[in-house]
Amino acid sequence: MVNRLLFPYLFEAVRLLERTALAPKDVDTCMRLGLGYPMGPLALLDLIGLDVAAAIGEALAAETGNPEHAPPGAITERVGRGDLGRKSGRGFYVYDA
Repeated sequence: MVNRLLFPYLFEAVRLLERTALAPKDVDTCMRLGLGYPMGPLALLDLIGLDVAAAIGEALAAETGNPEHAPPGAITERVGRGDLGRKSGRGFYVYDA
């Protein structure tokens, strides 16, 4: 139930990034300052792991039949490069080793 609510929100933040010239930091800052969230959606995806997020999105899309639940291209591209978020040192952000 939580994933069904959380991941469409996270994926829409990624789609916003894909459609605009905003930097990941800008998207996250909007959500942190605008809504008081402790962490922005892109930083949260990096924490979860982009490979894990992609798998959850694929499962949600299969379960619901809604293609909007599938992981956005910016996630699948990063996963294909091995940029999995914090655990690999790079995702939407670059992390110190």
